[in-house]
Amino acid sequence: MRSKGIFSSQKGPDTGPFRTGLTLILPVILLVITFGTGPDPAHKRPPALSFSTEGLRQGGVARVELRTDQWVRSVKGRFLEKEVFFFESGGDGKRTFRTLVGTDLSTRPGLHIFEVMLDGENGSGRRHFYSVVVTEGGYEVERLTLPEAMVKPGAGVLKRIEMEKKTVERVVNNPSKERFWSGPFIMPVDGRITSGFGLKRILNGRPGSVHSGLDIRAPVGKEVLASNRARVALTGELYFTGKTVILDHGLGLFTLYCHLSEIRVEEGDVVDKASVIGLAGSTGRTTGPHLHWGVYLNGSRVNPADLVTVTEAAERDTGAVVTGAASG
Repeated sequence: MRSKGIFSSQKGPDTGPFRTGLTLILPVILLVITFGTGPDPAHKRPPALSFSTEGLRQGGVARVELRTDQWVRSVKGRFLEKEVFFFESGGDGKRTFRTLVGTDLSTRPGLHIFEVMLDGENGSGRRHFYSVVVTEGGYEVERLTLPEAMVKPGAGVLKRIEMEKKTVERVVNNPSKERFWSGPFIMPVDGRITSGFGLKRILNGRPGSVHSGLDIRAPVGKEVLASNRARVALTGELYFTGKTVILDHGLGLFTLYCHLSEIRVEEGDVVDKASVIGLAGSTGRTTGPHLHWGVYLNGSRVNPADLVTVTEAAERDTGAVVTGAASG
């Protein structure tokens, strides 16, 4: 029997569900501990939590599936001190919930706890804890020579930068509870990647910030597309990123489009996948025309290329889901 996709959903808000299964699911669960005040019938097994990767590296993204034979209304998650939003996806006699999770570039390597709480008649009040391995990113170093004013902004500019940083953080930490996206995410523009995600930048011989997105070469005026369906959460011109659009795809997932020459959407608009949201440019702190594409997932800066890869893999029917969870 053809298996359903890891993110297929009968309640998706877009044009249709993911159609297929995971390429490969390897459990990253070393231990699960369950306790709580709710009923736990002896004949009911604890929920099985599965990841699409053997481990999560810094800045990485994984698909997650939770299956339980208990009747539950909803599932709540928590990972790296952030809420994780699950959505129900189809059924084969079991309750199945799915989500995406990621780790920030600054996440400490080692074991981290993934907490799940079931809400419903048979699962209320019961909490389950799974251990997840986070590994070092192993990203490369990039050395750049820039005008000194771009490396060391003046005091007045620093105040503006701090205010803009807080604005972006406020936006990406207040996601919509509605899932707008469905199916694979797409690259917002065709072009050569000139700076990869996670690069540790050395600016004029001094350590700079870690690159938290992909720089994609694009001429001024080239159309930039929404990578998936979303609500426009922010538009504006910022010091570092120039004319910028932030899209809220729902359930903690945001994409950023920076250095635009023109913005074609307004805050509050709902845009479809592949619709034009702006034109590529070189506004902000940049040495030439390109698109900086970034992703925030549950407040973490993650690799946009991983987002494309894991959602594309969910669309392919190349294998059955293998779950792995041991009761404690």
